[in-house]
Amino acid sequence: LLLIYDRILFMRILETTKFIDNSISIRTFLPFQRDKVTYYNLCALMMKLKTEKYPSKKEILLRLNQAYNFRFSIRIQTIGESFVFEFRFQFIRSQHLPCPIDPLVLTEMMDQFLFHTRIDPESFQESAHLLRNKLIRQYDDPDTIAYTQALSLLDPSHPVTLRPEGYLEDLDHISYERIPEILEQIHQAPRLVMACGDFEPSMASYLSGLDTCPKNWDCLLPYLSSGYQKEVILKQIEQTSLVLCCKTGIGLKDTQADSLIVMTSILGQCPNNLLFETIREQNSLCYSVHSSLIRSCGLLLVHAGTSAQNVDELLALVDEQIKRLQNGDFSTALLENAKRDLIDSLDMVQDYPFAWMDQVFFNEYIEHKKSMDEKKRSIQNITKEDVAAVSKTITKCSLAIVKEEPDESI
Repeated sequence: LLLIYDRILFMRILETTKFIDNSISIRTFLPFQRDKVTYYNLCALMMKLKTEKYPSKKEILLRLNQAYNFRFSIRIQTIGESFVFEFRFQFIRSQHLPCPIDPLVLTEMMDQFLFHTRIDPESFQESAHLLRNKLIRQYDDPDTIAYTQALSLLDPSHPVTLRPEGYLEDLDHISYERIPEILEQIHQAPRLVMACGDFEPSMASYLSGLDTCPKNWDCLLPYLSSGYQKEVILKQIEQTSLVLCCKTGIGLKDTQADSLIVMTSILGQCPNNLLFETIREQNSLCYSVHSSLIRSCGLLLVHAGTSAQNVDELLALVDEQIKRLQNGDFSTALLENAKRDLIDSLDMVQDYPFAWMDQVFFNEYIEHKKSMDEKKRSIQNITKEDVAAVSKTITKCSLAIVKEEPDESI
């Protein structure tokens, strides 16, 4: 039997013995601000390089290996106005080890990564170099450019326009002297602890002492600004990439939120969805096409990789598929296929500890205590009329096209 229960007011432990590993997620919440986002990314890299007790990458790797491949990573995400560091720890349960590890050894390692980053010019320069290379790769990728540009064309007062990965142009002005201040802000920020596995009392006690997060998510408001912006970027690439961004005005706690998820699946996510069947299979206008949803602000996005000469026809067909949704012009079989695909995905997350914790985090914290079974029932009860109604909220906001430059040699 899998149980979800409180250790204290906010922490959650998903108690199970189905995994060989114990997994821990510690989310730290900071303000999502333009002048700090690049610093945050730089600090995330520094936190993985050196700590006070392990002052080199070699010593960190040695220590991790001695703890039977103890694993640590940092995942960065944004939720509304919050910039979220998710510290992930994973280690083999003692029952599966030839020689059990003292839990105090594990908590000491976690504490080093969380609170005792070693700050020196060498790790600062190395982290800045790593971040620069990462951003250059992203800035060269047409799909990433189209996505970030479509969002940047929106109302600049909304946090969705900011780039969570940081800004290449900011790296030249990053101050080493500010790093201790930023790290201290990360250390002192509210934290939410979740864990999945079978934990000894000393580890559970350590985790409960970390949890400090009475987070209020009522500030997660949908994107509502009016207006439409378009930008075309010419680049030396082999195919055009485009992202169409549409607002729906539907927030995470809206009564239509699950209908919006089902509609997005029918449009461009589930097998045999409208975009894929019409634009790729029937008309051969693209290499790839799909839809996605930024749930925290109710933005619907259509992504496509195509040829420059096909852009206008492809966009016309996207409009046509949205009109089909609004008119209920899709089969009941497709609706049921989309709902089944979504429900299956909810079941599958319980086979992956971090995906399971992600789902519980959104259900319990973001959507106010909605259980997994309640979520499934809500999806299963969506009708064609619900999908048609939510489709009528779609309004275009922005379009970014990264187009291949014409070959002037011809």
